[in-house]
Amino acid sequence: MNLQKRNNLLILTCSCIILFLCICSLWMKYMTYLIPVIAIITNIFLYKDAPQTTQLSKQNRKVDVYRSMVILNIFVMLMVLLSLIMESILPQYQESLKNARYFLFIFFMLMFGNQAPRIPFNRRLGLRLSWCIQDEASWRYTHRMVGYCSIISAVCMMIMYILDKQYLGLITMITGLVLVPSILSYIEYHKRNPFTEVRKAIFLIPLTHFICNLALYPYYPDAFPMQLSYQGDVNYTLPKLYAIALMAVIEVLLIFFYQKSDVKRQWILISLLALLFTCFSIYILIMYGNFNI
Repeated sequence: MNLQKRNNLLILTCSCIILFLCICSLWMKYMTYLIPVIAIITNIFLYKDAPQTTQLSKQNRKVDVYRSMVILNIFVMLMVLLSLIMESILPQYQESLKNARYFLFIFFMLMFGNQAPRIPFNRRLGLRLSWCIQDEASWRYTHRMVGYCSIISAVCMMIMYILDKQYLGLITMITGLVLVPSILSYIEYHKRNPFTEVRKAIFLIPLTHFICNLALYPYYPDAFPMQLSYQGDVNYTLPKLYAIALMAVIEVLLIFFYQKSDVKRQWILISLLALLFTCFSIYILIMYGNFNI
């Protein structure tokens, strides 16, 4: 099995495990620990296969940049995992550990933003948008934007902490790390390589859904129901910010896995997924929202 097939199989397997555990409410409580564990294991493989993934020689400095970013990912995920374990053992320090994770994310944004423009062109590490990995020029432009937006987002996260608005800081992190660079890189790529109307919709559907969820953020219940029984009882909840982010990640994952399939199939899959999540969001708003309809 060649490197590309093995890495694709690894990513697909990890994603299937995560999605399966999301469905199985009995295992949901272990999701918090499993995600950083899977991320650490995946990044270990990325570190080992750095020259093959970047298609550069071992002596090339860009390989060192690639590996330094992988080490940063492993460090951050390891710290997150340790803090979660400590939080379960020492619940009296829960608030302090949450603040520590918040500053860990600020540290990650600063480090990642500083190194993002130097990450070599590859299909495993960085902002791997379907149009971004088509050519190296798009890759360089995208990650230059990621660098600028990450630094700005880190500063905004510090301000939000001072104002005691950490949830806004986390939204800022997602926006600066993914949303804004994606929009800018899409516009830049579209100038040179016009997309079909269907491909525009594939990009705009999850983006629109995510923006709508952010707009409705104050009206969602603080404990967002993620798994319901046939009787409508809530079996498991997540903080609403995590729930919104999780739905966006699942949609992006589907785009990633089906980006090489025919356009018609992509359109059908993403449309059905968006419709499913939209119906779910409306149901949550009506049944558990912070307003009366």
